[in-house]
Amino acid sequence: MIYSAINRVNYSVQKVEIEENRGQRSSKDGHGIGLSNVQGVVEKCDGNFAISCDEKEFVAVVII
Repeated sequence: MIYSAINRVNYSVQKVEIEENRGQRSSKDGHGIGLSNVQGVVEKCDGNFAISCDEKEFVAVVII
């Protein structure tokens, strides 16, 4: 199964910096905390998880 979530906006937003497939703003202002939970479940199911971000969209993809 492949699941993807795309958050597109009609205006420029601050790009989320991603390191080692983790958003770097997660602990400071609450963004991305749910993604850590998703990644943990995906790892337990031996799946794959990837995120990306630019000024127009944030994308999360899960493959189980």
